[in-house]
Amino acid sequence: MNNLFPQPWEEKGYADVTAADIVTEGIRVEFANGDAVTIPSRRLGLTEPTKAEVAEDGLGVRVTAQGRTVNVSWSQIRATSDPEFAQEMRRRDSDESRRIGLRLKALREDKGISQRHLADQVAMPPAQLAKIESGTFDLRMSTVNSLLRAMGASLADISGRDVPEASAHEIGRRARTAGVPKDIVERIFAEVGRSDVVAALSRLFGWDSAGLLAGQVTNQRLAVPVQFKAGDAEVAASSPLLAMAYRISEWITTSLELRAYGGIPADAQVLRAGALDRSGNLTLSSLTQWAWEAGVPVVPILGAGAFAAASWRVGNRPVIVVKDSRPFGAFWLFDLAHELGHVALGHVRDRGVVDIESPGGKKSTDVQEEAANQFALDILLPDHKELLAAIRQDARGDYMRFKFSVQRVAKRAGVSEGLLGMVAAYELTEVGQYKDRWGSASNLARPEGLGRAVVRDVLRQYIHAERLDTVELEVITAVVLSD
Repeated sequence: MNNLFPQPWEEKGYADVTAADIVTEGIRVEFANGDAVTIPSRRLGLTEPTKAEVAEDGLGVRVTAQGRTVNVSWSQIRATSDPEFAQEMRRRDSDESRRIGLRLKALREDKGISQRHLADQVAMPPAQLAKIESGTFDLRMSTVNSLLRAMGASLADISGRDVPEASAHEIGRRARTAGVPKDIVERIFAEVGRSDVVAALSRLFGWDSAGLLAGQVTNQRLAVPVQFKAGDAEVAASSPLLAMAYRISEWITTSLELRAYGGIPADAQVLRAGALDRSGNLTLSSLTQWAWEAGVPVVPILGAGAFAAASWRVGNRPVIVVKDSRPFGAFWLFDLAHELGHVALGHVRDRGVVDIESPGGKKSTDVQEEAANQFALDILLPDHKELLAAIRQDARGDYMRFKFSVQRVAKRAGVSEGLLGMVAAYELTEVGQYKDRWGSASNLARPEGLGRAVVRDVLRQYIHAERLDTVELEVITAVVLSD
């Protein structure tokens, strides 16, 4: 409806009855907006009325006729006396029939019941059920209740503002078409209640709810400024995963009770000293814990593609997002140290950083990327230059010796084979092919375990679930806290 030219029934007083009486012509009713109408009693199905008075709530008339009292609503009175309002009521009835039909269809599809089987269950021609589900058939409540009983459902399953008018399968298909990975869609649908799924997807990805139901999904670009590092920036910028990651960063950060962020050391050795565990080792767990204690939330996000990691601000607080682009803990450790480098070196002071490809993958010409890589190396392997020189000498340019050279050097130095293998694969470009070095690095990292569970378990220590609303908690459980 155009709000610039409101219809009479949208104006104040149109529905408020102020007076009612019996007159020769029928029943006279006055409204708060000044309208007065007289309706022949027979048009309301009443014979020889003797009394008319305003209903207690002021939204109708109580009429006494032939010894019984009947409540006549303001909408009945207006529809009888105002042709335009009567037309509007017919339109609304049609819209409601359409909504109920679509919700019945969505419910049937979600329960895996065929249209023919349901029609047989209620002794209804399949063609009639098809019309009901398309909203082109006038519905009686008895028909609706029969269909619901046959599906083992109740009126609550199709009532309410947020009940979807498309099945989970159809909504999921639309989300996947918009670029959301299948596993993310499935996790959200497994966690989020049926009546909340449209609201959850709309809030998470910045979609319009009506557009999602209509099959017209438009991905929104991130509202905060970011700089993209290495890779296809256009694909990353328009991906719903980027919007998802930032929205979850907001939800988690606003639920926390962390001390105010006061910055982190720009000196990698100072940071390293503070992040060592009780055994004097720097691990993914200890570095993640240190970041949280420094006031920097670290959020592990499921979902492959679009980007690998990010560091950005939510309010005045930097937040680091690490994704499942590389599974092993040694790789997650380097990615986290790299993002801490972006924060420590001031790269996210004015705008965020989105690493499209995993940090430390291929050599970069980006000055900030190389600075963050160097910062990460200084945190994780302060003697990396000497260690790499030892591997280079031992491997003698032969990629067949690469893996064993890393193992020997790591054992002598007492450092992680997976981490040293990853760094060597990045730095020793003269040894074999890229794929050979990184294949060996992955094999070295595999025995040391996966990374995401470690970062997730630290997050669980800080998140306040009671400060999140139902949709936020369901979504975070699905794509952050789940296994």
